[in-house]
Amino acid sequence: MKVINMKPKTPFQKISYVFSILFFIGAALCTLWIIIYGESTSSVYKASFAASAFFCFTSALVLITMAKANLPNLKFDTKDKTNL
Repeated sequence: MKVINMKPKTPFQKISYVFSILFFIGAALCTLWIIIYGESTSSVYKASFAASAFFCFTSALVLITMAKANLPNLKFDTKDKTNL
């Protein structure tokens, strides 16, 4: 059985992890705003903050999935080349 060498995390994966945390915080803040000020504001504000919370939460899920992906090294080694 051949061992697959995994690449280390790229800078883009580290950046997407940071942004995913920021998006989770944004979703939490939008949800808190709806809970605290939801009764005294119009339905337009509630709907816009609910849409923002949904967008931030789903974007954070996608970003954290990209950041935590364990990508294999797909390059061929020079010693493993065979004639096809």
